[in-house]
Amino acid sequence: MTASHDNMWKSQSLERDTAAVANARQLALVTLVLPEALSNTALRPCSVPAHDNFSVAILASNDAPLTTCPPSQVLSSWQAPDFVAAVQEMSQDEDKETGSGYDGQRERWVIKAAQVSARADSPSRIQSQAGSLDSSVFVRFITRFFDGLKNPLWSRWIFVVLALTVGFHGYLFKGAASATKEHNLEIDDKDSARFWKKKEPGSTAVPVDEYTCTTLQQTAPVPAMTDDKGHVLSATKHEPPILSEHRSHEDLEKLLVEKRACEMTDKEIVTMAIRGKIPGHALEKTLNNDFTRAIRVRRMVISQINQATIGPAHNLHESNLPYDNYNWSRVFGACCENVIGYVPLPVGVAGPLVIDGKSYVIPMATTEGVLVASTSRGCKAINSGGGAVTVVTADGMTRGPCISFQTLTRAGAAKSWLESKAGQTIMRTAFNSTSSFARLQTIKTAMAGTYIYIRFKAATGDAMGMNMISKGVEHALKAMALEGGFDDMTIISLSGNFCSDKKSSALNWIEGRGKSIVAEAIIPAKVVMSVLKTDVDSLVELNTSKNLIGSAMAGSIGGFNAHAANIVAAIFLATGQDPAQVVESANCITTMKNFRGSLQISVSMPSLEVGTLGGGTILEPQGAMLDVLGVRGADHASPGENARRLARIIGAAVLAGELSLCSALAAGHLVKAHMQHNRSPPPSRAHTGI
Repeated sequence: MTASHDNMWKSQSLERDTAAVANARQLALVTLVLPEALSNTALRPCSVPAHDNFSVAILASNDAPLTTCPPSQVLSSWQAPDFVAAVQEMSQDEDKETGSGYDGQRERWVIKAAQVSARADSPSRIQSQAGSLDSSVFVRFITRFFDGLKNPLWSRWIFVVLALTVGFHGYLFKGAASATKEHNLEIDDKDSARFWKKKEPGSTAVPVDEYTCTTLQQTAPVPAMTDDKGHVLSATKHEPPILSEHRSHEDLEKLLVEKRACEMTDKEIVTMAIRGKIPGHALEKTLNNDFTRAIRVRRMVISQINQATIGPAHNLHESNLPYDNYNWSRVFGACCENVIGYVPLPVGVAGPLVIDGKSYVIPMATTEGVLVASTSRGCKAINSGGGAVTVVTADGMTRGPCISFQTLTRAGAAKSWLESKAGQTIMRTAFNSTSSFARLQTIKTAMAGTYIYIRFKAATGDAMGMNMISKGVEHALKAMALEGGFDDMTIISLSGNFCSDKKSSALNWIEGRGKSIVAEAIIPAKVVMSVLKTDVDSLVELNTSKNLIGSAMAGSIGGFNAHAANIVAAIFLATGQDPAQVVESANCITTMKNFRGSLQISVSMPSLEVGTLGGGTILEPQGAMLDVLGVRGADHASPGENARRLARIIGAAVLAGELSLCSALAAGHLVKAHMQHNRSPPPSRAHTGI
């Protein structure tokens, strides 16, 4: 098949051309291959007449003759392109023989004989042939259509049909528009706000006491997301609903009086709160316990106040403090007031640690790098020696009220009565009547002038017990006044700091408060060397010089340890304990000695104040961590056992933390470990646990 300059196609035998194709298996398709356009007169694939076994492809003009042409080199194609082909350039003599030459000018038309790349009966070949046929039919249709346009009669009919089509569609659009206009209801702005306004006189009014306040539907809360690259916590930003009609202050105040504040928009509630009509602490109650909306409104109020005092840059409402997707019903009235969100803390686990023959993983909420890893290293060393052993030596919460008398004589008489058997019986009976779990253990008194300080100590079951014991103390003091004959006494304070709660106290260090525990472990010398990278004698010397003598030189009370507060605080935060009670709960003395070549280490903690029910343990995340330890809630078979078990776990974890940190100090690895694991460029925040 050859082509002349006037686009006239002539047949030519392909035997000589295809003989040069190496390894030709089956000639199934003849393809005319054209080079890239060399001139404006170059042939185009669309000018080739369609044929069942004929196709056209365009290749780069610099393709070498008699070479295999892979499909990837085909620039464009017409019909079947996926054939392995051989390219052969026609010589000038061949042009003359076929009659395609003109004035000796050579156009370099190329003939390609293509062989099938798959078997002749394969599905790919059948599909290729079908595609080639479809393409041929399409080309034939397009060619005839445009040729028909040259006929004046045919072109007139086409334009007539197009005009009728446009007119018919215009008529349809006009009818649809008029129908929509007839059926649309015209809504007045006043009618659209009828739900928000009071009924007009003469209409059926809904009594205020029968009205059910429905909360406006808000955007579904989206959980706060963390960007792994930037580590930036972003909270969802809500836009309050906007009504079509602005209500006056009188209308808003009327809604407040009718207890229908939840019908207001967020912006209207913010306005009323800033004007002092809604107390900031009462937003939850005002909005019918819609806690998430109340928190959002409170954030908006604070943002507006901050704009006037601090500046617009500090916008709490759009800050990264999250507040969505949290069960605020557990917080309201129990854990926190004036809530604006929650602060997520990372929680890790140290261990496992074998305590009294049972294995535990220790949840720790902290932002201090290396703390969890260091505690885990201590757990590994303790486990290698057989685990930790714990003992609970005392269990009793204390409360110390202060009472006063007008004369020293009356004060002395009251002290003697409280220490007598009769006085103890009356006080114990009154105290125990206030609870099924609170049981008064001891009463100790101290006197300063006409002031008497009474230290009640009682078992409180699995609760930490401050509320329980306060209730019992109050009732016992009433019994003292009525049954003991001391109605002339004055109760100065229910807590006279003789407890002593949330303060460093020698009384707590000596007498104990809450749970008093001791934990011990024996570490073989080879484990000290392989795991802790130091030796027994170095650890014993470091503990004596640092934890004992060093703390005494500092006048410490209960601080004869390396960093007990680190572990106590981390477990307290993870398990819902009172963080402020870390002050006395971290009272600890660490002792070490060489026991037959092994390291014997112990920690004694006389005032560990913990509970497994009430307080922060009611929150779901903190309760989940208690579930991990298997101590959540009350132990009905043995009241107080879960709380004591938690105290044992904390004591053993402190033991692991003390062992690891002291070993790092003895080996000189402390700074290196912090720089490696914290990955903070110097200068960094100073380490808090040495």
